Amino acid sequence: MSSLWNRIQSQGKKLVRQGEGMVRWLQREQAFRRFLTNSPRVPSSRGQPICFVVQPWVATPVPWFVLSLALAVRQRGQAVQVLWDDTGFNAWRPLEMLQQRSIGAVLRASDIDYLRLSQISGDGTAGLSDDELESASRLNAQWRLRGEVLPEASLTRQEQIRRALRDTSRHLWQFLTRTPPRALVVGGGIFGSSGLIVRLAQKAGVRVTTFDSGKGTILMAHQGVAAHLGDIPAACARLEEKDVPRALNKAEAELRRRAAGRKGQDSFAYQTTAAGVVHDDPVGVLMPLNQSYDSAALGRHTIFESQLECVVETAGWVLEQTEHTITVRRHPVERLAGMSSTEDYGGVLRSRFGMHPRLRYLDSNADVNTYDLLRRSEVVVPYVTTVGVEALWLGKPVVTEGDSYYARMGLAWQGTSRTEYFGLLEEALAGRLLVDEERRRRAGVCYYMSQCCNWHRTHFTPASEDFDRWVADAPEEVWALPEVIRMCRAIETGEPLCWLNHQWQTEAGD
Repeated sequence: MSSLWNRIQSQGKKLVRQGEGMVRWLQREQAFRRFLTNSPRVPSSRGQPICFVVQPWVATPVPWFVLSLALAVRQRGQAVQVLWDDTGFNAWRPLEMLQQRSIGAVLRASDIDYLRLSQISGDGTAGLSDDELESASRLNAQWRLRGEVLPEASLTRQEQIRRALRDTSRHLWQFLTRTPPRALVVGGGIFGSSGLIVRLAQKAGVRVTTFDSGKGTILMAHQGVAAHLGDIPAACARLEEKDVPRALNKAEAELRRRAAGRKGQDSFAYQTTAAGVVHDDPVGVLMPLNQSYDSAALGRHTIFESQLECVVETAGWVLEQTEHTITVRRHPVERLAGMSSTEDYGGVLRSRFGMHPRLRYLDSNADVNTYDLLRRSEVVVPYVTTVGVEALWLGKPVVTEGDSYYARMGLAWQGTSRTEYFGLLEEALAGRLLVDEERRRRAGVCYYMSQCCNWHRTHFTPASEDFDRWVADAPEEVWALPEVIRMCRAIETGEPLCWLNHQWQTEAGD
């Protein structure tokens, strides 16, 4: 009886949350309608348009942000078009149905030129192979279920996602090959159909700009998923020699802030303690982990199937083939409420290796500073975390299997097979992989561009708190903000937003 009662209570709470979500959504829709009413009526210019993709996004204001961004670009004299993805990903969810109805109603009441994706012929090829569709559905499931290692119970849901994505892909491919836009703008690059849009646009030769955001911050990239920071290599290559000293000074100051470990000084409030605390325990091989389900980490493996597999196999190699210590550090952000992934790294390591004296596992709430671990390590083995660049900047050799922006730049030593990966680890532990001054300098420039310029600070984002702020302002005032102008320019020209931010900071003497 108690079990039944618990299920009833759980369902009741779920229905209450859904009801609250619907009320908040409708309130924000009305606020955006007022914003739209106050927007100046400017017809879109003729010519090949920049296309903005609008779709529901987990009940957040993302659709309204995209429409406002489209209007901002249109205000600047650009040809603009909106593609409404109404093909039905998660269409069976009541909140999704409500969002689709709202989007349609707002578009019909506006003067925005838009297309409904479902009304574009879906006959013919999907544009993607079965393997690519499988990958997209798996990444969706990992994103939704908050972990790379998926339970058997998720297989049915994955199949539902795959069928929905295949249908959406057919419509998208017809649109991109028959009437290709000048460029596409879409949120994310993993969730829902956004991953399809990125892949199909790249195949069709259409520039695609993705964005990701949090409160007060937005990321934007033209080279794939925004959270993967694919624009960084190209932006670093554009940096002039005269600007390198300033870039390195900014990089060093940013690294000091992150190592501080105190609120107001640590840029992301990740560290539980300040740097400088002395620990006697050896570090050896340091594996700083990513938050596995984060968009920044999904789909970046080149050898292993998951971060968990990489951790277990690397630990096994170090313990069985060497006399060195290995330290596994779970991402400290996972100690915060609602941020933890589902993987039990500590439990799996204990099950496989027991209480091995040369294996240290540090959970997300461990009383340790990641930067102290970095300085005391022999070699750093990240997946795609920023700690990899920081390690290089501190002169530590970095071996990785992840397809990160800094690995693509040749800063880290990247293995593309198990043999190569473990061979590089062996070389690093033997002291034969050295970070010379040129590599360290390039790592500092990379850190500057990715961490000092790429995090675009603005309250014009789709984050709920930010939306509630800017939607109450006059549209023309929002679009005239310098940071919004730089976002629009990046979309229009294809220049990396981080590069525009570098130019702006340099001119401002910041």
